[in-house]
Amino acid sequence: MTHLKNSTSTSITQLGGIKALSFLEAPSLNNGTFLLETVAGVPAADALDLAATLSGGIHQLTDRLYDCINDGAVIYCDEMRALGFLAETVNTLVRAVQRAEIGGAE
Repeated sequence: MTHLKNSTSTSITQLGGIKALSFLEAPSLNNGTFLLETVAGVPAADALDLAATLSGGIHQLTDRLYDCINDGAVIYCDEMRALGFLAETVNTLVRAVQRAEIGGAE
């Protein structure tokens, strides 16, 4: 019979809450004011699940835009802005988990 070894690494079920991080800077103010913020203490598993779902959406959107560009179809600036927003949101969610777990700086 095989015995599993004990692990000292943190599993997804052992993750705590995320860290509060602000993101999506208000462009008209240009002074470090942000429009959105993660909420400290939200379970890390929820944040990572949402990040995974949104990254799947980024993949689908980039595939569609790739096809449009190759076919000579029109793409819109709003589509590119949406892609940037999704990427920034995923980045912030992952960083909120990471910084909560390792105590990193903002």
